[in-house]
Parts: sequence; C-alpha cells; structure tokens
Amino acid sequence: EMSDGDIYVAYVGRMTAIKRPDRLMDTAAQIKARNLPVKFIVAGEGDLFEATKRDAAGRDLPVRFLGWRKDIGALFAASDIAILTSDNEGIPLTLIQAAQASLPIVATGVGSVSDIVVHEVNGYLVDSEPAALADALQKLAIDPVLREIMGSAGRERASRYFSLEKMCTDHTELYQLLHR
Repeated sequence: EMSDGDIYVAYVGRMTAIKRPDRLMDTAAQIKARNLPVKFIVAGEGDLFEATKRDAAGRDLPVRFLGWRKDIGALFAASDIAILTSDNEGIPLTLIQAAQASLPIVATGVGSVSDIVVHEVNGYLVDSEPAALADALQKLAIDPVLREIMGSAGRERASRYFSLEKMCTDHTELYQLLHR
C-alpha cells in the first residue's frame, strides 16, 4: 500500500495529552495544505486515540493509525522521517531507535530530546508551532540527500552514545561505583 513517491513520517508513542497528538494532526493539516507527498504513520494508542482518529478522518488528513505495534524497528525501516510533538519527554527511547534506523528526526525541543537530536545535524529541534514542525518536515521531504546525511549522522551518534553495549558499560560502571 506504500507508494514509491510518498515520504513516510513515523510517530511512535502513547496518544496522551503530554504527547500532543493534536499538534501532530495540525502539522499533518499544514503538510496537506502545502500539497506535499507526505504520509504520517502513527503507532501507539492511549486515551486520545479515538478522538485523534476522528479528527484525522474529519479533516481527511494523510494519516494512518496502526494502533500498538511490536515491530517498531520494521516500522522505522519502512519510514523516511521520525517525528515527536511532545510538550515534555523523559528519555525518548523511540527516538534512539529512529536514529539507529538512520532516520532524520523532527521534534519539539523538550526534556531530553536534545540529547538525541542535534539541531541541523541529525534533524530539527523546533518550537511547538505546527507550522514550524511542517517547515522542518518540508525541508526533509523535498531533499533526499539531506535525509541521507542527517540519517547517517543520527545513526553514527546513536551508536556512539546510545548503543546497548555503551549503555550496559555505563550502567556497570555506575553499579560498581555505587557498590564499592
């Protein structure tokens, strides 16, 4: 069902107030108004799931809702860009996965997101306006070379700072430090 010319933007996360799925839909509306060949793939559920689906259907937005998915790696592998629209974030593990999958990331610059996304290196950290999110998506959607460069930079950064091996080593060192 995925057609070749389309650019797929993946959103993975709970559909709850702090994650701002409404902002994601408003961003999709901006993208639609700009006539860009971009489709949004949403993996996750939560208390705003049904309302968000109704909103997307009512505005005929280019969004597909997958519900909960275990195969996030496969989803990212089939996508071109990852997005996060939260008002706040702890450690956004899904963004680490997105970076590991060589996806450029467009995100609101909140919480620990800036540990993973370096602005204009492996994606864009933008303010919370849907127009700003759409602007960043547009830059990436129209430029496959930019997606490639940022995706590679993100993957390199993820393997340096967030590989399982690295996290285990850090954790072991911390554990040894605490239990001397």
